Amino acid sequence: MLLTQNTTEGINIVMSGLPWEPGDEVITCDLEHVSITAPILLASLNRGVKLRVVQVSTDDTQLTIARKFAAAVTPSTRMVFISHVQYSSGLRMPVREIGRLARSRALWYLVDGAQAAGHIPVDARDIGCDAYAMPGQKWLLGPDGTGALYVRKEMALQIQSNAAGYESIEAFEFPAGHKLRTKDAAKFGASTTSAPLRAGYIEGLRFVTSFGIENVERRNLALAAGLRAQLLAIPGVTVTSRFEGPECTGLVTFTLNGMVPSDLVARLWGGHNILVRKVPYPAAVRVSCHFFNTEEEVGKLAWTVRKVAGA
Repeated sequence: MLLTQNTTEGINIVMSGLPWEPGDEVITCDLEHVSITAPILLASLNRGVKLRVVQVSTDDTQLTIARKFAAAVTPSTRMVFISHVQYSSGLRMPVREIGRLARSRALWYLVDGAQAAGHIPVDARDIGCDAYAMPGQKWLLGPDGTGALYVRKEMALQIQSNAAGYESIEAFEFPAGHKLRTKDAAKFGASTTSAPLRAGYIEGLRFVTSFGIENVERRNLALAAGLRAQLLAIPGVTVTSRFEGPECTGLVTFTLNGMVPSDLVARLWGGHNILVRKVPYPAAVRVSCHFFNTEEEVGKLAWTVRKVAGA
């Protein structure tokens, strides 16, 4: 495990360090964040890697999604790269099933945990991924500028480091000379980072995990279910995230007829101090229901949306 500055840093360590060959394919889906697509496009520009995109609907079941990915694999496929939870809709991806697919086809498997760590239980070994990148500042409640990267030991041997410094040195006694780390994720560490940020990261981890991550997940799901039910009762509101099933998470997305998401986000914040965000595809307003939120806050959001809708 390597401490990083964010999810994207971890992703780029993996993507830039693998021994790509021109024509190698990376499979992802059309709901992904730019932090996934941008490193793939950079590998395309620098190394001749090709991008293959699976079309995924928020209505798809995990079984359907897994089958779509299996059907997309070709003899040129080298990697599957997906988010554990889709930022755009809260859709929980079938990470274990895709992990079994990757192992059966000898594919590299990279997972973006930006919307999962601190939100739902995460076990990278159980998922079967080669690498898992995560932030500290989202569901784990740490400060910006923190994150972590898990790399399977066998995978760490394949990834070349593009930077080196004090943290990447295993031994530096003279006259024998310096010796770089080569066998684990620690070899990607280049230098020191902010101690206060790391302290904040540790405190966030301690706080969230003290409640038990399974309890946190249940609370998140319960709050999200309550919000979806209240939003569905408002004329003109369409809930675009999943209503039920293993695909659900604490993220809820919705639209309001006659109002673009950015305008609704501005109305909720400017007049009511309710902080949500817009997501571009599928275009919607996204609400993050975390365990410290209350039923009263969920009810206030739904009441405010009803007021804005004029219902």
